[in-house]
Amino acid sequence: MFGGNIYGAAERRKKIYLVALAITVLAALVFAWKAIPRSPISTSWDTSSIKPGDSAILRVTVTNNTDKVVENVIVYVEPVSKFLRVYSQQSLDNNTEGPSIFIIPSLAPGDHAVATYLVTASRTAYAGDHSVIVSVAMPGATYQRFAKIRVM
Repeated sequence: MFGGNIYGAAERRKKIYLVALAITVLAALVFAWKAIPRSPISTSWDTSSIKPGDSAILRVTVTNNTDKVVENVIVYVEPVSKFLRVYSQQSLDNNTEGPSIFIIPSLAPGDHAVATYLVTASRTAYAGDHSVIVSVAMPGATYQRFAKIRVM
């Protein structure tokens, strides 16, 4: 009589609510992606496994995710497993104390640097996964992550 259908209006209202909900969820995801800081550390090995007594190369990539130049970034790799020994390329090249320390003198915003480590498994290492913990000290924050290598 009045040219409207009560059921059609309810369906339209339902669709509007669903679209509004989808937009709200999408906006929350975008906000979270932008607000949550990305880790400035990534790691990679030159091999997936080694034998007891052998070595592998661990590369730690450090990215400056800030808008300022950071100086004297300290990368420290410490074996969790007592069967691993860690030596930074800097300590091997310069025969310095702290064999697990690598210092990045300066890192511009958005740039990255790679700290290289020689990781050696002892001859008595058991077969299985062995870990190191990677720590990166930047002004205002320290970041950590584990990296594991399999001994066969």
